[in-house]
Amino acid sequence: MSRLSNWVNKPNDWFWSRVVASTRQTVQSVAIFRLLTGLFLLFFYTPGFQWIGQIPSAFYNPPLFSPAFFFQGFPPAETFLVLDILVLVSILGILLGVRARLFTRLFVVFSVIGYSFQYSLGKIDHNILLLVMLACMSFSGWGTQLALVPDKKKASDSLQKSVALLAVLLCFGFFTAGFEKALNWLNVDLSRSGSAFWYQSGFYAMGRTHLLAPLGEKIPLFVFKLMDYCAVLFELIPFVCLLLSRRAWIAWLSIACIFHLVNLLLLNIPFFLQAIIYLAFLDYTRLYSFVSVRPKLITSVFLIAGAGFFIRMYDLFMQQSSTILFVSDQAIEVSLWIYLFGWILIVIGFAKIGFSKPLNALPK
Repeated sequence: MSRLSNWVNKPNDWFWSRVVASTRQTVQSVAIFRLLTGLFLLFFYTPGFQWIGQIPSAFYNPPLFSPAFFFQGFPPAETFLVLDILVLVSILGILLGVRARLFTRLFVVFSVIGYSFQYSLGKIDHNILLLVMLACMSFSGWGTQLALVPDKKKASDSLQKSVALLAVLLCFGFFTAGFEKALNWLNVDLSRSGSAFWYQSGFYAMGRTHLLAPLGEKIPLFVFKLMDYCAVLFELIPFVCLLLSRRAWIAWLSIACIFHLVNLLLLNIPFFLQAIIYLAFLDYTRLYSFVSVRPKLITSVFLIAGAGFFIRMYDLFMQQSSTILFVSDQAIEVSLWIYLFGWILIVIGFAKIGFSKPLNALPK
């Protein structure tokens, strides 16, 4: 029995030791990442559910394994207004570092409740990974530094395990997507292409004609077929890169950012929610050493957070858009340019920070 146990434990220990080596972080670094996450949630991606209260219950078809399954129809609109307020308060708690551990978990809970009703309309979006990231980071101790009301350090906080688990789940998500594409895209039929289908359906049926999309009409079909193979390879190898080395893992994340940048330029699909997930693996320890000795800079961030919170609350009560970014049909191109600028900054960030030698934890 002991031999069987050793046979199982040794590969398991090797696997997680390799993952931790590729994703090692410091508590100072994740404190900076908490600020970035809070700003991202506040200004780029604030879940909004108030609109669901206007939907007739005739459309109500909740997923089986969800809180919404226990309801007979959509709750009153006031319920979703309260839920949106709680989401905003949770974001502010994360950003200001007011018991960030608690408010991170509350944000996940409130979002799961809201999304369960949103998914009752039949469409499931790709935002689950954000909640997975926040759930993992709630155990990392990211609220113990640069915080107004710091979290107490607990034995349950396990920084390296939290980031390692996030990396494994990210790889698993990409692998499942790549495996499905491999079953349909990896063939020698040069008359069909999954990438070409995405492009043509978006360009001709969905109005995705901005940025470099018009140039796609001039791309030969065999080039789209080559893109199919590249996409499948890219989505199937993250586990290999994660286990190989930190440099290989950062290289794959950098390619992922470039991949989304190309998608934005050609297919007009921003996938900007993925950005904050990738940024979790950069080492911001040097940035912490710069920020921590400049209290006015931290105060400025907190003031910006407060201003953003009140703007979002105003939008909420005035029933404005659920995001500060432009989302109207008349301003789609402006929105895409904003996303483009964001992805370019992130690619530069990976080039500047990603391949620098990680620092050890700074003195507390």
